[in-house]
Amino acid sequence: MNGSKMMCVVAVSALAGSAMGGVSGDWLMSDFDGGFYSYEQGSGAAVSIGSIPSDVIGIEFDGSGNLFAMTTFVGGGAFYSINPANGSWSLVGNSGLSQPIEGDLAWDSRSGQMYGCYGDASSNSLYTIDTMTGVATVVGAMEEDDISGLVFDGSGRLWGVDTNTNVGGVADLVEIDKSTGGVLSRVSLGIQINGPLLGMDINDMTGEIYMAMDNGNFYSVDVDMGLATFVDTHGVFTATGLAYGVPAPGSVMALVGAGLVGVRRRR
Repeated sequence: MNGSKMMCVVAVSALAGSAMGGVSGDWLMSDFDGGFYSYEQGSGAAVSIGSIPSDVIGIEFDGSGNLFAMTTFVGGGAFYSINPANGSWSLVGNSGLSQPIEGDLAWDSRSGQMYGCYGDASSNSLYTIDTMTGVATVVGAMEEDDISGLVFDGSGRLWGVDTNTNVGGVADLVEIDKSTGGVLSRVSLGIQINGPLLGMDINDMTGEIYMAMDNGNFYSVDVDMGLATFVDTHGVFTATGLAYGVPAPGSVMALVGAGLVGVRRRR
């Protein structure tokens, strides 16, 4: 690699890092008590980077790199914008959902729509949310016992984790019809989560899906095989949300392209 190209790579890396401010890990994580963390996969421990509203049940980036969070009914069923660099936050609006207890958020890149799932005292529902106002619109009822994790895979399929906490059973991976909330398939993940809280997201670089569980453990999830595999510990024992914390591939490639154009022009 010649000197110009090396300088380009360094510049791209610096720009990619600066896009996420002070975040140094692969992932961002929230907990139920208002903790906000950066977690580098393989490090064995998440690092606190700030405080966000308590009672958060899910965090997620939209397609423009804006980070959002949803709270339970204790927190007013509110929708917040979060600064991923330090956890500073602002209220977007109240969701209008009826007593959300657990759940998660997931961004659908194909429709440009934020989705969420939540359970209340008697049922579970899938909803969409207006990221400009925070107002949620219920799509339909879900059949799960206690849904928590939610994620879109690289093929645009929507997946959730039914912790089965209320029935004391082993967690299920469910494929969800995003137009109705209905279950398309269900398979056991083979692990007993022993709690209703977890976060779930996809690594945009690799297409791999992961869970941050509230027992401090980090798992990979093979949606095609229906298999959860222990990867590491993160140490956040009331983990509620997980979001991949580096720029999406399109952003990185745009930076790379800009850098390479600069190199060519200097020749």
